[in-house]
Amino acid sequence: LGTYFLGRDARGSIMVRMITWFALADLLGEIFISISLVANVDDGPMCTLQAAVNWYSVWSSIAWTMAFAHAVRICFSSAVATHQIEARRRDLEQIEEGVERRWHWFCWVVPLAFAVGIASSGNFGARDGMPVCTFRHEALALVANTPLYVVLLYNVVVYVSVHQLVHKVMHV
Repeated sequence: LGTYFLGRDARGSIMVRMITWFALADLLGEIFISISLVANVDDGPMCTLQAAVNWYSVWSSIAWTMAFAHAVRICFSSAVATHQIEARRRDLEQIEEGVERRWHWFCWVVPLAFAVGIASSGNFGARDGMPVCTFRHEALALVANTPLYVVLLYNVVVYVSVHQLVHKVMHV
């Protein structure tokens, strides 16, 4: 977060902005977990709120890692396709801004919809053996981790794609 606030050049980088949004999403969850550990939240509305914010933070953070991987792939692909990055810098910046806007919707709104929907259904609360509030049923918690596995798979595919692109460019 500090890098983002240190200078205009840092804020101009899509990578720095994406890492900043990821850090903010993660920080949100950590704050609510810390509050629940100190305040000893019992099962009730505060417990539901803590669980909803925590899972919102988890899903949002996961989505931002996917956004970062996607941005890296786009930047490498654009750099290779243009051959002259400086001549097309303004075009690249416009592409980055459009991509970033869409990722904000995906990384903030979609996880919020999931968290609100699950909280409204009464599936968040205290569970035996858990120090913080979470899903009432372990099976739901396992299903809730599905986005993590999807994003991990996507990130591996992007890594391989970028690796192949860099390898191709280096051996041309």
